[in-house]
Amino acid sequence: VQGARRGSIRLVAPDILLSEFCHSLHKAMRAGVREVLTLPLTDSALGDALQRCALHQAKLQEQASQGATQAKVVAMLACKGGSGASFLATNLSYLMAAEFSKSCALVDLDLQYGDATFYLGADAAKNHIGDLTHQIERLDAQLLLSCLHPVAPKLALLAAPQDMETALSITASQVEKVLRLARQKHEVLVLDVHRAMDALAIQALDMADVVYLVLDNTMPSVRDAKRQVKLFRSLGYADDKLRVLVNRYDSHGFVDLKSIEEAVGLPVVHTVPQQWTAATESI
Repeated sequence: VQGARRGSIRLVAPDILLSEFCHSLHKAMRAGVREVLTLPLTDSALGDALQRCALHQAKLQEQASQGATQAKVVAMLACKGGSGASFLATNLSYLMAAEFSKSCALVDLDLQYGDATFYLGADAAKNHIGDLTHQIERLDAQLLLSCLHPVAPKLALLAAPQDMETALSITASQVEKVLRLARQKHEVLVLDVHRAMDALAIQALDMADVVYLVLDNTMPSVRDAKRQVKLFRSLGYADDKLRVLVNRYDSHGFVDLKSIEEAVGLPVVHTVPQQWTAATESI
């Protein structure tokens, strides 16, 4: 390889050239490159390449419409900050995969302050949902797979962005497309949804089969749960779509389960006991 400095010549070992080529090839594949053409072009080369790309896209659409599985979509939503919804969502996802052998994906939709990548792998996820939404026009199963972080057998994570600018650029329509594709590729889809009821959160909750309202048995948390149930009913959500889950339940707490049910207007379907030491060590 000729060098530019002082007319020198630099000899590069073949294995280094191969490594650089593979690195460039991987970058091209991630960017969506499907064809490589040699210049100068022959008369039919470009047309043939475009035709192959069109056939590939048609095949992907056909596969998506035929025999596509529809995952059960479970949304976890904290009634008040610090209720432990993210902690429960990550552990529920792991149980679905490890104990029930379900192909499961956890999608962290707390885009600005998501913790799922920390809970499920010490911030090891290299890609996030923003890598999909920035290329939404070419979203397919291969691109989705490249952005999913493998956590355990049958469990994958689609992490939230690491920066605020990317989080704010993601739209509800983009999230809808991502979730529809992810739903076709898994048996269970767990959504960790942020509390702010914006268009993005409502889009995710609309697509959910079940919404778990996570609260503890304290007055502020119960008050917010009551307000959320009222909002969801105004959005047309049926009561059987909503589940009240009491986390860190303390039987000696100020608000008992009967009072929670009377205030919220829904039964408590499950409680998770207060175990500060175990939960803290887990985190």
